Amino acid sequence: MIDPSQTPPGLIGWIAGAAAAIGAWFHGRGGRRRDEQATTTESRLYETVRLELDRLTEQVRALERRSGRMLNHIYRLEGLMRSSGIEPPPFDPDVSNPGGTD
Repeated sequence: MIDPSQTPPGLIGWIAGAAAAIGAWFHGRGGRRRDEQATTTESRLYETVRLELDRLTEQVRALERRSGRMLNHIYRLEGLMRSSGIEPPPFDPDVSNPGGTD
């Protein structure tokens, strides 16, 4: 609110006040635009990270399925070996190099 006791004297004062008000408006508008651009960039970044996380999650699920199938196959082979009278070599899926030499 403009206080009438502090109004600028004459036409030059009014022009200077109007110019300052317009400058402040443009400065604030530019700040809002930068904020909107930052928000847009941030949301794009989050979306990219989310898509990459979804892709990697699916890869992990596929690897876990494959690992489960491989373990089932190994256990089935061990069963076949035992039923044929052959003792299978020791197998521990939690060892980094199962059945091999370190």
